[in-house]
Order: sequence, then C-alpha cells, then structure tokens
Amino acid sequence: MRKLALISISFSAAVFLCVYLLPIEAILTAAAVLAVAGIAATVLHRKAIGLCALALSAGFLCFALRYNTAVVPARELDAYTGEISARVSAMPSVGDKYTSLDVRIDGVGAYPLGAKIYDYTGDTSVLRPGDRVTMTVKLRSADTRYGVEDPYYNARNIFLTGTYKGGLKITERKDFYLPALPEYIHSAVSAKTEEIFPADVRPFMKALLIGDRSEFYADTALETAFSLSGFMHVVAISGMHISFLVGFILLILGRGPRACVVSLIIIWLFALASGASPSVLRASLMQSLLLLAPIFRRENDTLTSLSFALMLLLLVNPYSAASLSLQLSFSAVAGIVLFSGRIYAFLIKLLKLEDRHGLAVYPIGVIASSAAVFVFSAPIIALNFGYIQVLSVLTNIFGLWAVSLCFCMGEAAVALGFILPGVARAAAALTAFPARYIIALVKFVASLPLCSVYLERKLLLIWLGLSYSLFGLPFIIGKSGRGWRLAPVFTSALLLAAMTVGVKLHYSAPGGYITVLDVGQGQCVTAFSRDKTVVVDCGGRSSSTDAGTAAGAYLRSCGRRQVDYLVISHAHSDHANGVLKLMELADVKNIVISPPDGENELYNAILASAERHAASVTVISEDRCIESGNISLRLFAPPEGEKENANSLMLLMSIGDYDMLLTGDSPAKSERRLLKTTELPEVESYMVAHHGSKYSNTEALISALGGDTAIVSVGYNTYGHPTQEVLELLHKYGYNIYRTDINGDITIRIDDTWYGKTKKSSKN
Repeated sequence: MRKLALISISFSAAVFLCVYLLPIEAILTAAAVLAVAGIAATVLHRKAIGLCALALSAGFLCFALRYNTAVVPARELDAYTGEISARVSAMPSVGDKYTSLDVRIDGVGAYPLGAKIYDYTGDTSVLRPGDRVTMTVKLRSADTRYGVEDPYYNARNIFLTGTYKGGLKITERKDFYLPALPEYIHSAVSAKTEEIFPADVRPFMKALLIGDRSEFYADTALETAFSLSGFMHVVAISGMHISFLVGFILLILGRGPRACVVSLIIIWLFALASGASPSVLRASLMQSLLLLAPIFRRENDTLTSLSFALMLLLLVNPYSAASLSLQLSFSAVAGIVLFSGRIYAFLIKLLKLEDRHGLAVYPIGVIASSAAVFVFSAPIIALNFGYIQVLSVLTNIFGLWAVSLCFCMGEAAVALGFILPGVARAAAALTAFPARYIIALVKFVASLPLCSVYLERKLLLIWLGLSYSLFGLPFIIGKSGRGWRLAPVFTSALLLAAMTVGVKLHYSAPGGYITVLDVGQGQCVTAFSRDKTVVVDCGGRSSSTDAGTAAGAYLRSCGRRQVDYLVISHAHSDHANGVLKLMELADVKNIVISPPDGENELYNAILASAERHAASVTVISEDRCIESGNISLRLFAPPEGEKENANSLMLLMSIGDYDMLLTGDSPAKSERRLLKTTELPEVESYMVAHHGSKYSNTEALISALGGDTAIVSVGYNTYGHPTQEVLELLHKYGYNIYRTDINGDITIRIDDTWYGKTKKSSKN
C-alpha cells in the first residue's frame, strides 16, 4: 500500500473511532501513546508501522483540537439568552412557519463558531451572506438533538443552535462575500434551472443537476419512489455526475492538456454550483488527482485518491465522519474500487462474453458496479433505513444511460440559459423527455412487490452478517470454482426469502398484535389480526425519523403492505404529519378522520393524496362501529363545532375481547362527556391521552377503565409530558406504565385466550 494511502486511512480510522467509540477522556492519552510508538517504530526502521501509528495519533489530535475549540465553548453557551454578534454565512432559508439562518458567532472560543438560528418572526429573512448583525437569541449546544447526543449538526460544521428573540441590528452590509461564492453560484444556477425546465420534471432536474432537493423532497411520491427503487444516488451529487461531465468534455475536446484544464475548471465550477457537499468534494478531489497524475508523470492510484480525499474532508471538520451522505459516498466508491472489476471479470467469464463488446456487456458492467456498491453501503442502509433495495440493479440497468444523457443535456441547457434563453428553453424541453422516462421507470420499479425488502433492523443485520460470512467462506477454505462463488448468492437469497416469509407468517398467526411506534412527540398505533391491518394516527415531532417512514417501514418489515383502515384522530401534525408518506409506502384502502376544525392544509393534503391513491374517506360526524376481520373499531365523534384538541376522535379498538381505549388529544371535557354518554367496558390497555398532558387523563376516566397497562406515546418536548400528576394517577390505580421515549416501540401480543372473555363495564 502506498504511503499516502496508509497515512490517510490511519488518520481517517482514528477520527471515526473518536466520533463513534472512544470517550473524549481517552483520546489525548491514546494520541500520546501512539505518537511515542510511532517514533519508536521509525527509529527501529519499521516505517510502515511508524507511519500508521503517527497518522492515528494525528487523527486523535485533530479530533481533540476540534472538540476543545468548538464543542466545549458551545457547551458553555448552552441555555444562554442574550445579545450576540455574528456574520451571516448563507442565504436565509425561508419556510412557511420559520426562517433558518446560518451564522458564525464572534467571540466564542478560538474562532467564530457556526450556528443555526431559527426565527419565527420573519425579521431575519432580509439578511444576506456577509452581513454582520447583532441580535438577541437563546442558544443551545448543537451536539444534543431532541434530548440525546447526536452529531447531526456538528457534522455540518454547526456547533450551536438558537431561537431568535428580537433586537436585530445590521451593523455591516456586504454586497459580495467571497466565502459565500458557492451559494451565489448555486442560487443563480438553481433559478435558471427553475426558469427553463417544465414544471413536471423541474424537481428532478434541480436535484440531478445541482443537488437542490427542496422541491424533490416536497414531492412525497417522487422521493419515495426513488428511495424504494434504489435510484436515490442519481440525485445525490457524487462521482457519477463528475464522471459524466468529464466524459462529455473529453468527447468534445479529446484527450490532452487543454481538455484536462477545461475539465478541472468545469469540475470545480460544478462543485461550487452544487453547494460543495462532502460527496461532491470527494468526487472533485478524486477526479482532479486522476486528471493531474499524467501531467505530473505520476501513476494514479484510485484507493490512494479516495483515502486522501477522505482525510482532507476530516481535517476540515472531523465531525463530518458522522455525515450519512459522506459515509454512503465513500463506501460506494470503495466498493466499486475494490470489487467491481473482479465481479465484472467473473460474470463475463461465467456468461462466456469475453469476445463481446458494447451493448452486450453493458448490463454486466451495471450489475457488477451495483453489486460492488452494495458490499459496503448495504450495512449502512440497513442500519439507518431498515431495508435492502433488491431491484436497484434493475433500475440502474434501464435508467443509468438515460441519467447520463439527461445530465449532460441538462447542464448544457442551463449553461445556454445564461447566454441564449430561447435556445435554452428548447434544449430543456428536449431534455424533459429522458427525464420523464426516468421518473416513469422509477415509479414502475417502486411499485413492484419485491422492490425493497424490509426487515426488523436486527434481523436484517443478522442476514447481512450471515451473507458476508457465506461470501467469505470460499476464500477462507481456498475454493475458487464457479459453484463455490455462485452458491453464496443463492443461499443468501434463500435466507432472505425464508426470513421474509417467516416474519409474515408470524404476524399472521391467530390472535393479533398491537404496536405503539416510537415516533417522538406524537402517536402512531398499528393493529394486526390475521390478514387485517389497522393504523391509528401517524404523526410525530422532535424526532429524526418521519412518522410515516417509521410506520411504513414497520408495516413492511412485518409483511404488511396494505392498511385496511387508517384512523386519524385529528389532523394536527403530531398525529397526522406522516400520513402522506405512509400512503406512499402502504396501500391504504380506507381513511377515517374527524371533521376539520377550520382551514387545515394538512387535512386538505390528506384528502388530495387519498383521491390520488383511490382510498375511501369517511368523515366521522357521529358515533359508529367499523369491523375489519377480528379488529373492531368503536368510534366516538366529537360534537359539531369543537376546535383544536377537542375535535379529536376517540375510539375503542378491540381484537377479540382485548380492548384498548385511544382518545387522541381529547381534553378533560371530552373525557367527561364520553363517560356520561357511553358505557365503556373495562379495558386491558389505555393509550394515555395527549402524550400524558395534565389537561387530559382525568381521574374519573382512569379509574373507570380499570386497565392494567397504560402506554404513553411521547418524545422530547418542552411541555413536560408526561406530567407527574398523570403518572401518579396511573400508579394510584395500578397501571403498568410503558413509554415510547424510554421503551421504544411497544408491542402487545394478543393470543387466542382473549377470545370469549366476560368483562365488567364502567359505571356511568
């Protein structure tokens, strides 16, 4: 291994150890020990060992330096409220309810600290990069997110978050701010892309050409289709896009110093235009080294380029090791570098295609690259998302040619847009045809039953571990025949199929399951009985996972792709903001919802999605019962004219004779009305109302239900949920309390003994 590669890999390994494993107290000690060991090894002429030890020591020191100069000063400002002086580092991001502002705060630590300020007044929307301002804010250390340690912000060079409190003063205006050059270029190109492309392909083209995925993510159906089909990598700017650009330039200019210089200029202009993300910088650095190597008469080594690019990024910010995009980008390229050639050669030999060229071997190349990417990225995807994109190779085979065409034509159209707007629109209209083909292909593949295989994360990781062991076995025992290399493929596929079928059968057994999912500060409850599925609510806040994504992944991991009834207690975000995503991940047949309590954008969006998916919608204005197999839903409608939480549906959900009462966010007056007008049975479990709020959960209701299990769906919040008063009441009446913020997903297994039981009713 080359010295630079050895140094880069060792340095990067040390940084990853610091981020994910080593306690901060041990890092300086480890750095000192390794430095001494490295010097000793060098003196003893063990240069490779010495270089490795010294690079590890440097990695530890780099992380310790960033921790002490950024994280420690940020923690000292945690909970600080007062005036700050800062320079705006990026354009404000203006949303419907708030503006987010990136700044660098002066006078904190050794250098200005990156911070993200959230403004709910709109005052900061007029600011521009380079402006120096003073304002009153409340600050929080960014290494804690939703109440737990999380390097999400630190990986983006943000060490403080804050809430704007007022008092904005602009002390210096900047017409041009050099550090914001990438954003200026990105904004200009984004505006031009939006101007020339047709509306139906605009979100995809902005994502493909410059990595602007704001509109792309806003289209839930489009984003979900790309995720499920394994084609999301084409809208995450990476080495593939850089390769398209360089290939296009070399095709026009030929090979030579002139083409090399032009390519370098175009590469870095593109990197700036796309926002200079870690994946783009990695690709740009690698491609630049590849182009420069012949000019300086140096042999290019891809592994060295890859590891060196990683080391440079980690030198700038060691916490970027926690960036999922960086991990996926580098793991994908590492897989291609180490394995795609071998897989390609094996498949060519297996299929006897040695003398074929062009289209005959194109699918083999795509299969080899897709399989190589899978080697290192699959565990990361499985751990973070809980699925394996089985048919991604199909999307790549039929879609990558169109992506390269679409990308090159699109970039040319945007460039023309700054010179010849009329010609640019014509070129953009032409580019829209391959773009529409890509979108149609992705949606088709995403609709196939085996597109992505979901399993519970631990089970999926077990399967991956067994699969890697199977693929490694022939090398361990020294077998290299065709059969020994193909056997692990079929065995791994059979194992995955067996696990998938086994899980489906498990959740289809007699009886049933009720699961309260951990969706943060919100609620989502699933119920299974044989082949029937009911979901009650799907919303959450203060969580890194969208409620719809969590619910869809859970249902699919249990072998459920259809929801017979989706009951929405009320269209507030903490109970319904995941519904749109869930409807893309599951076939929702029927929606039951309370009437709107006024103009409600989320309510209207749910109705529009239901119409697009041909789901039946029932607005509950009076009490009624719904049967779905062994699952019974007794729905209690709110009185007409109720507002806010009082507009919540309440329901008694029964599987056989097992009863659970769910009252949404209903306040005390709704509970009193329910007890007065309805004869309730004694229930086995009670879904604690309003996440444990003291304004719900009256003693009259808790005592009347006589349940033995109380479940609180709650996450990080500033309301004090669940309140001590409610917890004490539940303890007083003998409930066993389970909380999603402590216990995670909570599953109740209902066996056949819950059928045919006689129970008492509550006294009205």
